Amino acid sequence: MNRKDWHFVVYGYEIDYFSVMFADAVSEGNVEYVSNPVRYYSGSSLLSGLQKFCEHGRLKKVHHLDGLGVWRRWQIGDYAEGSKQLCFVFLMRWLKPENEQIFKLIRQRYPEAKIAVYLEDLYETGKNLDYTIADRYADLIISYDRNDADAHGFLYYPTFLSAVDIQDPGSLPESDVTFCGAAKKRYDSIIQSYKAFKEAGLRCDFMVSRLLPGHNKIAGIDYIKYLISYKDYLRHVMRSDFILEIMQGNATGYTLRTWEAILYDKVLLTDNKAILKAPFYNKDQFIYFEKPEDIDFNSIPRKVSHNSYAKELSPVKFFDFIISKIG
Repeated sequence: MNRKDWHFVVYGYEIDYFSVMFADAVSEGNVEYVSNPVRYYSGSSLLSGLQKFCEHGRLKKVHHLDGLGVWRRWQIGDYAEGSKQLCFVFLMRWLKPENEQIFKLIRQRYPEAKIAVYLEDLYETGKNLDYTIADRYADLIISYDRNDADAHGFLYYPTFLSAVDIQDPGSLPESDVTFCGAAKKRYDSIIQSYKAFKEAGLRCDFMVSRLLPGHNKIAGIDYIKYLISYKDYLRHVMRSDFILEIMQGNATGYTLRTWEAILYDKVLLTDNKAILKAPFYNKDQFIYFEKPEDIDFNSIPRKVSHNSYAKELSPVKFFDFIISKIG
């Protein structure tokens, strides 16, 4: 079977960069992206808001509504039997215990459908997830991280991304290097990089969220309560020459920062040593460092040629991969 014989339903998140990840595939017509099933399938923002109100943790303790029972009719869509092979793809945060009923409904209503789960973050970050849901219902479990895939017996497929046309970066000031991300356990490395780049005379556009207890703020960094929208973040990228990537301690493989550098012709500064053996590596675009103060900015070009690997980043290839494993 080829891609035209399939219909994919992706259960994603209401964070815009995840919808951007899948945009190229959605535009082909056989992929749906669902971030809020009640709103998507009912067509009503009012019903979606009512669901969130009723499903609030504190309210669930005082009322006796079976949340999924009330909203069951809008948890999955109605798809014609036999026209195409169905496959439901869940991002990892859907593995919360309260969502198991969605997987049950799929198995009851569409017994011939396939289910895939894609872990777009490290396994260890899913503290409130029930991974046994994937074991019981999924035909495929895929991780973006090669070490996680090897450790847990998952398939491996790296992150992917669709390009977005950002015509107007607005009135944002130009910068030499931009970073946007949650502090997590890498905050010391973020601060070290910021100080080293400032010392080198660079204009730094750093946005950091979710500080952990004991983290001290540094003057000049923009501390944001929540991550900005992905398109707003890309406007910062467009106004900068370099993107800074700082890996999580146990992560391997390639992140969205890597793909952004390729798609938008930017130089990536990264502490990911795996970049040196990547099929898309070139020494002008990907600058590996162990210590940020060791980077020689005088030897780095500010403009780079378009990387031909960009065509490999399409989410369409992700769905081809799924078909190759279960088709």
